[in-house]
Amino acid sequence: MHAVANNVKTDWVSEFAPPSLQKPLSYAAGWASTIGWIAGVPSCATQLAGIIQQLIATANPDTTFSTQWQVTLLMFAFTFLIVAFNIWGAHHLPLAEGIILFAHIFGFFAFLIIFWVMAEHAPADKVFTEFYDGGGWGSKGLSTLIGLTSAIWCFIGPDAGAHMSEELKDASIQLPKAMMWSITLNGILGITMVISFCFCIQDVEKFVDSVSVAIYVPSTPLPC
Repeated sequence: MHAVANNVKTDWVSEFAPPSLQKPLSYAAGWASTIGWIAGVPSCATQLAGIIQQLIATANPDTTFSTQWQVTLLMFAFTFLIVAFNIWGAHHLPLAEGIILFAHIFGFFAFLIIFWVMAEHAPADKVFTEFYDGGGWGSKGLSTLIGLTSAIWCFIGPDAGAHMSEELKDASIQLPKAMMWSITLNGILGITMVISFCFCIQDVEKFVDSVSVAIYVPSTPLPC
């Protein structure tokens, strides 16, 4: 049985590539993975900056963001915070993970209960049978496929677990189980939350016009 390794992408590419192409393909796969991780961290910081900007605009409707330098500064602030934590606070990672897990579960039920109890709800047939092509692609199927790209980055979580494989006992058994359970449980929570959101949206056009693109991707088809 092939052992699970930390450099899992380059390892598997080398394993299955023809002998003459093992080195160049492994090199390319390694750099593609590295560049993806380098680009992934700033993209998370950009998303966080956009959310903060939207919260400010929600709390202060008169606030204007005519230029993008505010978002850029927020993005750099989150990036430096991430770097600083990994340099000086890595030994507190287990505590941080526990706090985030608690916030993740508590926040899910806190928002879900509010949506179910306090919000006005759209009829079920409208939620499950009508779809909105906000990107103007002309095809709901194409719009769905394009919209899925914004959610693919969520799989960076299970992928990150592969890089801890050398620190686990029975990694070939425990790591796949952890990855699949993570996808399954969070998938159930995510689908539940998406359906709840859709029930709370009465008018899709009004919803699209009233929120910032920082928290809404118009190419994603939404049941209306």
